Formats: sequence, structure tokens, C-alpha cells
Amino acid sequence: MDTSKLSDYLALMKYQLDAQQMLLEYHLKIEAMIEMLLFKDVIDCPRLILHQYLCAISDLIRDAKTLNEELLDRLIKITAYLPKFKDLASNEP
Repeated sequence: MDTSKLSDYLALMKYQLDAQQMLLEYHLKIEAMIEMLLFKDVIDCPRLILHQYLCAISDLIRDAKTLNEELLDRLIKITAYLPKFKDLASNEP
């Protein structure tokens, strides 16, 4: 395999790993906030605090969704090129 192709794959894999780590961090924050709400006495919790927690959770979900959509879009674009590269590679001597 050509080293330039290998470095392209490695760069893509590193990007994917970094993005997956970011998604995991979003999910862990969301989970921690939900657990905190579940273990609090929600009835005694001021509405403002509850509202802030729910808004923060909503923001984290939105950010995670946006990142996930960007990753999927990027992967879809890459896979669209794969058949072309496969055809080119099969024609190489």
C-alpha cells in the first residue's frame, strides 16, 4: 500500500477517534446530569434550577447530534468515492 494512502487512512481514523471521544464526553455529561436530577428531590428543587439542568442537557444533546451528523456526512462523502478508487486501483498494473 502506498504510504500516502496509508497516511490518509490514518488521518481519517485519528479524526474519527477524536470525534468519537467527543461524542462519548457529551453522553457522559448528559448521563451525569440526568443521574443528578434523578437522585435529587425534584419536588423540592427550584424551577429555575430544574430549567437550567434541562436546558444544559438539551444543549449537550444538540451539540452531540450536530457532531454526529457531521461525522456521518463526512463518512457518506468518503464512501461515495470508494467505488471510484476501487475502479482506479483495479486498473493499476
